[in-house]
Amino acid sequence: KAAELTLSWAEQGGSFTFNTAKAYWSSDGVTFSTNALWPSWDPDTGGEWSTRYLEFAGVVPSGLSRVYIRFVLGPGYGGSSGYYRMDNIHLNG
Repeated sequence: KAAELTLSWAEQGGSFTFNTAKAYWSSDGVTFSTNALWPSWDPDTGGEWSTRYLEFAGVVPSGLSRVYIRFVLGPGYGGSSGYYRMDNIHLNG
C-alpha cells in the first residue's frame, strides 16, 4: 500500500541552485497536495551529496494502491551557474 512507502534519494545542489524545493503527492496525477510532514527544503547542499527521505505514512491516505510524486523547485534561483541533481532514487515499502 502506498501509505507504507518511503522515497529516498541522493541530492546535490550548489550555492547558486534553487532557493526552495517541495514535494507533492497525488492519487490521480492531476490534483497534487502536500503535507506539513513534507516541508519545503533548501536544496543547496554546498556541492556535497546528501540523502533525503519522504515517509508516506501520515501523508498519503491508507488504502491507495498508486501515488504520483511531483517535485517543485523554486521560486527563486541563485544564478545561471546553479544546479540541482537527484540520483539513486529508491521507493521502498
